[in-house]
Amino acid sequence: MGFLSGYVSATVAFAAPIALAGMALGTYFGGVVANKTSPDFESTKLMIALGAVVLMTIIHIIKVSLSGSFQKFITSLVVILILGLISSAFIFGTPVDLPFLGFDYDLKALLSAPFAVSLIYVSYSYSGWNGAAYITEEVENPTRNVPLALFIGTMVVMVLYVLLNFAFLYLVPVEQLQGQIDVGLLAAKNVFGTSGALIVGLLISICLLSAVSGMTFIGPRVTQAMMKDVIPNIYNKFKFLSKEVPVVPIIFQSLVAVFMIVTYTFEQVLVYIGFTLSLSTTATVFGIFILRTKLKHIPRTYKTFGYPFTPIIFILFEIWMLTHILMDRPMESLAGLATVLSGIVVYYIAKHFNTKFEN
Repeated sequence: MGFLSGYVSATVAFAAPIALAGMALGTYFGGVVANKTSPDFESTKLMIALGAVVLMTIIHIIKVSLSGSFQKFITSLVVILILGLISSAFIFGTPVDLPFLGFDYDLKALLSAPFAVSLIYVSYSYSGWNGAAYITEEVENPTRNVPLALFIGTMVVMVLYVLLNFAFLYLVPVEQLQGQIDVGLLAAKNVFGTSGALIVGLLISICLLSAVSGMTFIGPRVTQAMMKDVIPNIYNKFKFLSKEVPVVPIIFQSLVAVFMIVTYTFEQVLVYIGFTLSLSTTATVFGIFILRTKLKHIPRTYKTFGYPFTPIIFILFEIWMLTHILMDRPMESLAGLATVLSGIVVYYIAKHFNTKFEN
């Protein structure tokens, strides 16, 4: 189960979001440097997406200190940009009428299948909440700082996410937002005009580049830790696998991302990620009950708030959402299930080859 968790992280939790961020970057930055009506616009978006993945791969292979410093800088820039967009929307923007169809309509919508499927977009927005746990070995005083980073990071993202989405709804009619990836540009046009929107598009592109950078930095460390635990003989035999900079995992992860960029659409990758990660988080929360039953006396630095009600509510909610996604998006959902099941095959193949290097 531990291997499957890491396997999903290596193939879905990082490689697929890198592809997704690269695609969005292609759309935003492509809209800045090229004409959307041009017949070459699609190829321009593709080249930008691929170029971003390759560039971040090179940066994170060079040196850990350079990699970490770059990530701190670009993450700070992202937060400043988001705060700037939110503030500008309410100070300089012209509000549009928000639709209100009544409580009965809203209640029915909340219980509908389309709403359940749409939650995959929201859940994906919070899927990086556990990122700090992947670099525990590189964090000072991890017992204190990792839980603190998880809590503060999640709270900050929640506030910024809700405010930013409200700003989009505040500035742009709902019908204009439907099916659009570059909603930030649409909102920026309302505040800054066409020229200002291009500048905002450039800044949003930097945000997306930050996302590619962050996942390129963290993901390979998960893969390297898995190799150390699952195939220790091979890991110790080939020294290039145990270097401080996980070169091989970085390259592998980037190749998977490149494959997705050139093969699938933005929505297909997003639903695939959301379904697979929701499946994984459901299993993780279910594991709380197993730990509480089988390992009652182990020390716990953190206890589940509201146990057992909060995890039960979460599991039931996730099952409801996953069921609707499976019925509404069967191809992407089955691809997610196949990815998880393929991890079992990979695990036994890895263990088999590991035994050949015992001596």
